[in-house]
This record gives sequence, C-alpha cells and structure tokens, in this order.
Amino acid sequence: MSRAEPAARHDVTVLRPVGFEGLELTRTHTTLAVQPRHLHNEYQVGVIQKGGGVFHYRGERHTVFAGQIAVVQVQEAHSCFTNFREGWNYSILYVSPSLFNDVLSENRKNLAAYFSVLSFRNVALAKAVLELFRCFEQPASRLEQGTRLMHVLTKLIDYCADTPLPTEPLGREQRAVRLTKAYLHENVSEDVTLSDLAAVTGLSKFYLLRQFSNSFGITPHAYQTSLRIALAKTYLRQGEPLARVAAEAGFADQAHFTKTFKKLVGVTPGRYQTRA
Repeated sequence: MSRAEPAARHDVTVLRPVGFEGLELTRTHTTLAVQPRHLHNEYQVGVIQKGGGVFHYRGERHTVFAGQIAVVQVQEAHSCFTNFREGWNYSILYVSPSLFNDVLSENRKNLAAYFSVLSFRNVALAKAVLELFRCFEQPASRLEQGTRLMHVLTKLIDYCADTPLPTEPLGREQRAVRLTKAYLHENVSEDVTLSDLAAVTGLSKFYLLRQFSNSFGITPHAYQTSLRIALAKTYLRQGEPLARVAAEAGFADQAHFTKTFKKLVGVTPGRYQTRA
C-alpha cells in the first residue's frame, strides 16, 4: 500500500511593530508548490532557515538553501516554489524604501539601495537578521529594536548594495510604461480597463501590454492587484471591517478579496489583521 502524500501546509506569522513605520516581519513554513508571480512595494530581506526553494527572478532561475539570505528588489516581479518534500522555513523583513533611504543619507550618499544579487551567504548578517526578529517578538526596548534594525540595514547595504545605474533617456515606450504605472497608482481602486491605459499612453492595447510586461515582468492587471493588496494591508492595520477594506481597495466582493489576499500574502485578511 502506497503512503498518502501529506497535506500542503502554509503557516505565516505576521508582526507589524508599533513605532516602526515601513517595517513588517513575517515567519513562514510552507510546503506549497508555487507562489504565483507578484511584486511588493517594499524590499524583501529573507533568511532561509530550513529546506530550500527556487526563485524565478529577472528572467533567471535561482536556487536558495538554508543559511542563505535572499533580497528581492522593491517592485520587481518574482515567483517561487519549494523543491523540498518537507518544504521550507524562512523569515522575511519587508522594508520600505524610505527606511533604506534613511540609512543611505547618513552613510553612503554615493550608493542606492539597489541589489544586483538575489541570494548570498553571510553567516554574521543572517544571524543579525534572526536576532532582530527575536528582539521584536520578545519584550525589548524600542532603542534596542531600532539599533538592531539600523545595524542590519547598514550591514546589508555595505555588503551587497550597488552603485546607482545610469539613467537612460525616456523613449516613447518607457514614457508610456511610466504613465501606465502612475495611472494605476492614482486609480488603484477603480475599474480601470486596458482601453483606459491605451488612451492615457497613446499606444495600442497590445503594444502597451507587451511593453509594460517586458518592463515589470507582470501584466498591468497583476501590478494593479499588488497595489490593491498593499492598500488593503493599510486599511487592515487601521482596524477597518473586512467588507469595507475589500470595497475601498477595489475588489469585486469580500470573497474575491479574501481569496486573492491569501494567495499572495499567505494568510487570510482576518488573520493578518489580528496579527498585525
């Protein structure tokens, strides 16, 4: 008799520290095969603690293992899955660009928070990230928490942040992509159509879709969904009722909101609100 496959697990703990705007910490254990392609408005700094997985990022496949640090650039599309039967455990810091800019302005003005590598091994930095988690999870002064946070961000920038890339002149296509991005930000909860975006940019719907997907790695619809999830998180942290959050963030109904949120965040909106 063959042994039945164990049921898939996806357990996420979310912590949103009081007094640290722009910082979110999550611990995850998952055996799910695939997390769909998406992006975040924050940098992701993760330590793989057990098992391992595969990222599809910047057009390449990257395998990461326990002990490594993975850094995903803000607003860069990616997907991932575990290729371990027992899944993988990882702890992730979601850090807003403003937090990194605070560190850069005080330390290395000639650098930008741009990370050309996805994963690397640095035992001391991985240990510092995990100690930061424990500091926020257990009783500790805000001074200690802030000190450890700045230590981690500074060491991360020192270790693998790159010099700014040269700015390229904006062509017609690049300008259209930026207009599309700005329009989606300004109308995040509206029922935007591809025709609306084509009218704003002056490109055909097909050409605009191809240019945007080439630039961001995801479609305008997936980008809009990522923006809506970020907006929903803000409302949830403010204690708004789930039905109102769904409506304010632009979802068709609460059921659609819950399904999409859990798919991308890993927990239901209700659980996120309780934990955060």
